[in-house]
Amino acid sequence: MKLRRLLLLSCIGLIGTIGVSQAIDVNIPGARPDISKEAYQDYRIRGEFAKRVDNYQEAEVRKWAQHQPNYNNEKLDDDIYQVQELTRAIHHSRTVYIITDNGADIKFTGSKESIIGWSVDPKHMSKSTIKSVGGTINAVSDFRYETRQQPKGSKWEDTNIEYTDLNKSLLRDTLNKRLEKRKDTVRFVDGDVFTYPGLEKATWDVIGFDNHHVVGTINFTLPKTPTISYHIGQSLNKDIIKNIIKDDTQRSISDTMWPLANFVLPSIKPASDVLAYTNPVHFGPYTFRVLKNSKLKKHEVIGPAEYDVYMSGRIKAVFGKQPFIKGASVEKQNILYSYLRTVVKKYGLQGHKRLQYATVWNNGVPALYFEANKENATLFGMVLYDNQYVYTYYLYKPDDVHVSNYKLRDVIQYVAAKHSKEWNDKAFVGIGISPIMLDVLQTSPTIRDIVKDKKAHNDKK
Repeated sequence: MKLRRLLLLSCIGLIGTIGVSQAIDVNIPGARPDISKEAYQDYRIRGEFAKRVDNYQEAEVRKWAQHQPNYNNEKLDDDIYQVQELTRAIHHSRTVYIITDNGADIKFTGSKESIIGWSVDPKHMSKSTIKSVGGTINAVSDFRYETRQQPKGSKWEDTNIEYTDLNKSLLRDTLNKRLEKRKDTVRFVDGDVFTYPGLEKATWDVIGFDNHHVVGTINFTLPKTPTISYHIGQSLNKDIIKNIIKDDTQRSISDTMWPLANFVLPSIKPASDVLAYTNPVHFGPYTFRVLKNSKLKKHEVIGPAEYDVYMSGRIKAVFGKQPFIKGASVEKQNILYSYLRTVVKKYGLQGHKRLQYATVWNNGVPALYFEANKENATLFGMVLYDNQYVYTYYLYKPDDVHVSNYKLRDVIQYVAAKHSKEWNDKAFVGIGISPIMLDVLQTSPTIRDIVKDKKAHNDKK
């Protein structure tokens, strides 16, 4: 079976075994009781499919090496490892979303990689209740988020319906009435209210278009931001609908909703939770976070690069600023990929360590995140950039220091950028694509061209 076909099939309902833990329990189609609530914390795919992907890559590298004149077979294992790891990062990493602009306060994790991501300038929504819009594209779906202003109190969004009175029938009638204003054929397919710890006024819905295209969404508020409603949705791409799901409406609903129910939902929390136990560190155009008792120990300049080192007990935080490596540029959109290759070689190659990878979007600003197990320690890393420099943030935690790795993830992933609003309406590449494929996708610098002929998430509301 060709790898492309294998990858396509894997994206529908795939999840590796994470271990014994509490399962998902929510009345949303596609929610699976065999999936751990902590599944979103694992940034590597597991199980039989992961073995098949690795085996395929190994076979392809061996085949390639046989046709290379004077190939050094001593390099074969290293070449196999690097191809396997880059495949994992590009095609099977996770995506983390942190939204704090315009009154929002949320962090959540998606199950797939990020090829391209963006955020929309709020000025385009000045006449509506919409505060923020953004999204990403991966190999099998378009992913969207949206925040809206809503009144205080017990009413559901901007209606006169008490949330406690809301049911499937009222939800259907309300959404269909809104959809009647659209020029194309759009309909309510399914939806209902649901409950989940930490969420308020929660609903889910699936909206269908006349070409079998559907958009599934979870909608809710959070206790910390009761006047902001959050809407997180995805739509499977046309190849999936046409070649795999076809006319199976129930499968279309469950396959659209399962990443939202099994990955996004259990990962949702206020992004600001991390502020309670951290302090800000300003470095270039970015504001990072360090543990509250961290002390600046060293500022070092090495050639064109500079570094700041902070210590919190035995946990070390190292901030770096350096010019782009040769061949990397903002115009080529290859900066994160270039540093991904460096990360694999520098932190994984020796000992063939298995790393974890994600693209982290802070209000539409992309970063490469990785995690590596070193000897008796864990390394957490973030790589970001502006128009001139690359900024790195590395956290080193000895294994015998009893601080949660997930807590340190929150510390390192939360970043504020001075230029985040300047990057609105522009599309940026995540780690889910290699530069070779950029020309194929004909990536455009503007959001309007990127999503041409696609239905924006807010169209259905």
